[in-house]
Amino acid sequence: ITSVQNSSIATGFAQGDAIVTALRNIDVMLLDSLGGNFTTPAKNFVTTTNTSLNSEAFALFVDYQNSHSGISNALKSLAFTLDAKSQSHIVGGSAYDVKASIGLLSKHTGLLFDPITMSEIPQETYSFGIETEIDENNDFAAYVYTSAESSMGNTKGAGVALGFNQDAHKFSLGVSFMQENGTSLGMLNGGLDHGVESMTTALDFGYSGIISDNLSFGASAQIGSMTSNSQGIWGDQTNTNFSAYGIEFNFSIVFSDNDKLVASLRQPIAIDSGTMRVTLPHSRDINGNITTKSFDIALAPAERQLDFGIEYGVLIDKNETIKLGAAYLLNSANVSGDISVNVALSYTLNF
Repeated sequence: ITSVQNSSIATGFAQGDAIVTALRNIDVMLLDSLGGNFTTPAKNFVTTTNTSLNSEAFALFVDYQNSHSGISNALKSLAFTLDAKSQSHIVGGSAYDVKASIGLLSKHTGLLFDPITMSEIPQETYSFGIETEIDENNDFAAYVYTSAESSMGNTKGAGVALGFNQDAHKFSLGVSFMQENGTSLGMLNGGLDHGVESMTTALDFGYSGIISDNLSFGASAQIGSMTSNSQGIWGDQTNTNFSAYGIEFNFSIVFSDNDKLVASLRQPIAIDSGTMRVTLPHSRDINGNITTKSFDIALAPAERQLDFGIEYGVLIDKNETIKLGAAYLLNSANVSGDISVNVALSYTLNF
């Protein structure tokens, strides 16, 4: 017999509403303090770990360089200090910062901030990496990252990537690994004493190129698979595959000589296939023995989030900048039918 608290599960962004949907017609038996039994919908044991706030999106919109933790910013400063005029380039910051620096991701734009790679699933990551030239057209990069240990467990990851440069174009291909203790792709299994552990492997793709004098283009993608071992009500996860995609267009000199327009289309990380073994108390026999029922539930949400973002900025003079951003999120947080719209305006004065 386990407590209600240790029997609950908190789904992450990648699972969306899949688990709630799978459990909506299933009941689970509970025992009260007097030993009596009653049933309740199993979906009542499911919460969410998604804690993203509009304030985070606005911070990224105003200045993504300052929107991360003090440790991430310290890593950026350290990397800048250690960077030398050589064939090697040291990078630091959040996992997103580092992957963007080596060409696997575009830098944050607009009001889009939901995870586009598995390394963004932990709430805070600290990363450090190095990129070095192989020859004049190719380079190699390696990086590591870790999350701040918290009630949501801890995460460690690493990756390597090759960069292929041709004129104004760069294509990056990488492989990355992530180990989670206490979670599985961001899903928290009722008490950490259940010892859930997961290992995730992914392929990373990135491209950036200058199309014309006033237009550049970027694209990124990640596909991967995860295996998870757990104990208790919420069991092992098998055949779990996920993906994420994003493209971005950068226009300059749109309406004036000092403006810039960025348009983004993204499909943040979501599970494409996979199942989890669930074992729930079902009934009691005449002798009071508890019987359980086991079954597999799908982990892929019915609908994936789709992001449309736009950001327009204009330099009024050397000290003043105005930016306008808007984002439309269809099936927000991978929940079917949920829609989110964010609009922001910022004015910057340097003196």
